[in-house]
Amino acid sequence: MASLRVPSSRIVPAGFTRRRILALAAGALGTLGPLGAAACGSPPVDRFAPTRSYRAPQPASLTIQLDGTWETLRALREHVFPIFEHRHPGISVILQQGAVELPAIRRQAAAGRMPDVALFGASQVPALADAKLVLPLDSRISAWGHLGDFLPASLVSAQWAGKQWGLPLAVEVRLHLWRKSLLEQVGIEKLPTTWDEMIEAIKRSVLVERGSIAREGYPKPDGWTGFAATMLTLGKGFFAAGAAPATPAAGGGATPGPNGTAPAGNGSSPQVDITGPEGTAALNHLLAVYRATRPTGVTPSRGRAAAYPFATGMLAHTVDNGTTLWALQQTYPDEVNNVAVGDPPVPAPGSLTGLPATAKVKPVTLLSAEWLGVAASSPSQDQAWALVQYLLEPASLLAVNETRAYRPPRKSLSTARFLRQAPFDRMVELSDRFGQPLPRVPEQTYFRDTLRGMADELFAGRSTVDQALAIATKQLQHETDRLGITGFTTTDPGF
Repeated sequence: MASLRVPSSRIVPAGFTRRRILALAAGALGTLGPLGAAACGSPPVDRFAPTRSYRAPQPASLTIQLDGTWETLRALREHVFPIFEHRHPGISVILQQGAVELPAIRRQAAAGRMPDVALFGASQVPALADAKLVLPLDSRISAWGHLGDFLPASLVSAQWAGKQWGLPLAVEVRLHLWRKSLLEQVGIEKLPTTWDEMIEAIKRSVLVERGSIAREGYPKPDGWTGFAATMLTLGKGFFAAGAAPATPAAGGGATPGPNGTAPAGNGSSPQVDITGPEGTAALNHLLAVYRATRPTGVTPSRGRAAAYPFATGMLAHTVDNGTTLWALQQTYPDEVNNVAVGDPPVPAPGSLTGLPATAKVKPVTLLSAEWLGVAASSPSQDQAWALVQYLLEPASLLAVNETRAYRPPRKSLSTARFLRQAPFDRMVELSDRFGQPLPRVPEQTYFRDTLRGMADELFAGRSTVDQALAIATKQLQHETDRLGITGFTTTDPGF
């Protein structure tokens, strides 16, 4: 595989024009990624947009913060950023590794140390927009002119209060992964399509050796992504619609509406609504999955946990992203053909009682789009926007997404070579058929940790389903009212 290092001196060798160097760089970027030779080949679009597709800004030093695999960071440092710096002499890029957590980014902003560009999580836009930590990019995007090539579902994560606060860099698609040989071994002839079939497959797949679990049938359900996907399957998000307008309360926040409901929309805090029949059914399902993978009286394995247990054979089935498939290809490449990607299961008709007649049960493939935002406090906003545009060009998107086996957010890259191979082709198919964005919440970190704690308390037997939902609702509503973030509407996905 070819590689390219742009000399730090930026001296153009004799016989090579800048356009020629960029063309070679684009070709080198196409060879990046852990998918090996399969990732090579021309994508169905030009590798780079025209070199001067946007105005060249003045010199500056930019800091960008994002997370990813080791291969992702290497590709950025050794290939992607050097080409940008060569294209824009005088602009340097410093990479800060790590996922963005809102408490930390607030402290950085208060101290004047917030990165110029950052990769934000799929549910972080309400808090960022409300605190004016990032710039709305609508006017810049309009002049840029490439928005129509982006998957509509990938844009939702950075939309808030009628504005676009960033643009997606990568789309994590959560897939139901099954080992075909294990299904056959335990006597299951077809991939599970219902919740009951899924639970039965999990029970049969658990392997017990010497009184402990040597192979789990499924990971412990996650109270954040697991609960969100299950609620969306039942046609429900985290918030209620149509609550009464609020009257500001003393000390901030909002006062409850009629009948004790918390106000939602129209300048008021939304009402957290997870205790209804959908929430009960969703949490009961997670509990059933947890119990299925941990037989009574059997202890979990005491061995060291693997980074990717599905890839190492310690896990029979899982819901995870394409990085797990990448890990499997790196550790046991022959096993990739043993992986089946199933449709997201749904409750069997008539299996659930108590749901409202208006409930719309549907398969859900959860999409989590990480998006690039420009800091409102950045002294180099034009330069930062130039970097964002560059990272969203086809070659840059391929270089980043191939190293994580994520889906690039541009529609024109949906038939890129690595996405046309099994099982990655199913990632595109399922996200197109069933894809639904992760619900946006007032404070992602708090919602994530609270819902995970809710599930853990339930699994440990320290609370019932009703108790766990009631406690979580109270905590989430208190935080939502405290933050006072508005902008939720009944048209928001997952509302």
